[in-house]
Amino acid sequence: MLVSAIYSRDVTTIPADESVGRVLCLMPGIRSRLVYVTEADGRLVGVVSSYDLLKVMLPEYLDANLAKSLAGGENLFLKAFEERSGMRISEIMSRDLVFCSPEDTVVEINALIREKGVNVLPVLDKQGVLLGEVARRDILAAVAKICCEIS
Repeated sequence: MLVSAIYSRDVTTIPADESVGRVLCLMPGIRSRLVYVTEADGRLVGVVSSYDLLKVMLPEYLDANLAKSLAGGENLFLKAFEERSGMRISEIMSRDLVFCSPEDTVVEINALIREKGVNVLPVLDKQGVLLGEVARRDILAAVAKICCEIS
């Protein structure tokens, strides 16, 4: 089975000059854990994950023990939002991209996902234009479909 048969086209794209605050406010309505940073022609230049945004919104010095001792944690988020919401997404996006193509097989991308320790891969055409994404759950659904139709 090919990636072209299972990938989702429901992705969110943003330009590199979008603000961190705007992207943070988009997150509750996004299906994926990733927001894709694209050029005007659709070429993928970076990704921003939930983790990337949380790193910006929580102080780096905050460990689990210190967090337990803090009252009013919401204030930390509000303060971070005030300080960092104007940052450009290009400042925090990941540029080291792992991706696949629609012609790759489900077996190939499952191995790639496992090797790279990611949960989702952007699907790009030969020119680097973002077509969608394929996640572990998409692979599992494909495997279940194959196995359960046979038995």
